[in-house]
Amino acid sequence: MKNCDLKTTETIERYLDGEMDGEELRAFRERLGNDPELARLVMLHKEVNESILDDEIHSFRNKLKILLSVIRSSDNVKRLKTARNTIFPSMQRKIIAAVFMIALLIAAYIIIFPLNDISYDKIYADYYTPYEPDIVVRSENREQNELSLAVSLYQEGKYKSSGEIFNKLLGKKEEYPPVRFYAGLNAMELDKYNEAIKHFTVIIDQSMQPFVVHAEWYAGLCYLKTEQSEKAAVLFEKIAGRNAWHSEEARKILKKLS
Repeated sequence: MKNCDLKTTETIERYLDGEMDGEELRAFRERLGNDPELARLVMLHKEVNESILDDEIHSFRNKLKILLSVIRSSDNVKRLKTARNTIFPSMQRKIIAAVFMIALLIAAYIIIFPLNDISYDKIYADYYTPYEPDIVVRSENREQNELSLAVSLYQEGKYKSSGEIFNKLLGKKEEYPPVRFYAGLNAMELDKYNEAIKHFTVIIDQSMQPFVVHAEWYAGLCYLKTEQSEKAAVLFEKIAGRNAWHSEEARKILKKLS
């Protein structure tokens, strides 16, 4: 193999993607057995792919194929070869070619997936815990009993049914704090984070005690889930400054966001 050109790179990627079959696959495997340099390149490509997060490999490699086709139409390859021969004249061309192709793969990955150490979904998953209902009591009041039923359904994971009752109760007595709070929690379980934020914001803005600090915490998590990190940070700063419920967790999240 004279050098590591774009055609060879594409062939290797097709092999690693499992896109070869029949005679083509048999012929390529035979080449691998007879060409140590090709085998080495395949191994290098495989190591680069394995260094990428598993859930991004498929998307990255598809985009890489598009990137390679764009590069082929420009003079970038010629520039790479010139730089290779100028900077490393004494090294084996095959090895340098492999190094340059790996550099190209890494550069392409950085372009396609800008580096971002913050995973809002991961922070959410690490710190979210369901709120334990503690306010429901049986009474002669019909709304209280409906709320008790809704919270029971919420605890059983029947979020669609409980959500219907919460919304019904909000229509009757919109600013009843427990209903507003549990409606927000229920919306979170249905992945309706913007709806949950609206419920929690009403509680915060109207200082509906004793749910304000809890609403701030869950609203902050919802802001993370919807990638509104600045708004989340404002709420976590408030919680961290109180030295109370979830203050330590809020400080840890702020460190991750900074």
